[in-house]
Amino acid sequence: MKLTLALATIAAASAADKVKVTLYEESLCPACVGYFDAGTDLQPVNSGFWVMYENLKDIVDAEVVMWGNAVGDPSQGADAVTCQHGEVECRGNLLFGCAKNLYPDVDAQLSLIHCFDSALIVAFPAGLPSGAVNMTMMDDTVKACTTESDVNMDYDKLDECASGDDGLAYLSAEKDKTPGHSGVPFTVINDGDVVCPPPDDLTAAVCEAYTGLKKPEACTAAVRNQEESWTSKVSLY
Repeated sequence: MKLTLALATIAAASAADKVKVTLYEESLCPACVGYFDAGTDLQPVNSGFWVMYENLKDIVDAEVVMWGNAVGDPSQGADAVTCQHGEVECRGNLLFGCAKNLYPDVDAQLSLIHCFDSALIVAFPAGLPSGAVNMTMMDDTVKACTTESDVNMDYDKLDECASGDDGLAYLSAEKDKTPGHSGVPFTVINDGDVVCPPPDDLTAAVCEAYTGLKKPEACTAAVRNQEESWTSKVSLY
């Protein structure tokens, strides 16, 4: 009985120590794509959201919110929303919002975004030109990513959701979660201040915010070099 109580106490303490890390972005924002994958083999500078999550997933509650600089009211229908990078970006935001709500596993949600962003970086290594991604490429890329073993989602369900009222409701929730900001991407740690541009080394920022007794090994790693990359750009209003 005492052992059970002790384990429950440790688990509760661990949960309380977790760092809440939220990234606010858009599906076709070049700076957002670059920041999410910063520090990977495809974008080997700094430490963005994916690398932070892979390093520190045991100590974080991670979320990506996709609304960004969009304007309008999703409750009035898809035509009532204007996304910064056009209707294809709106489609992407809807698909990712549906994925987050239909599939609560955070590993799968973030793996889907990582797969999609990696595909864009491979296709457009010099940066994402305006209008380069059409509706067919958006849908085909997301569909291919849903078949990855670490994602494993049903694309038809995402498509149905993104094309209907549920998708708009989820998009409305993303809007409601998005605080005032000057550009995207931006981060908020532990419901604190908006940080825009986000930290070059998000891993280090999260490690600094962590109050648990034992920090993960990744927290002692050297800060990555800060070089010119997609992550140096912020998409403004």
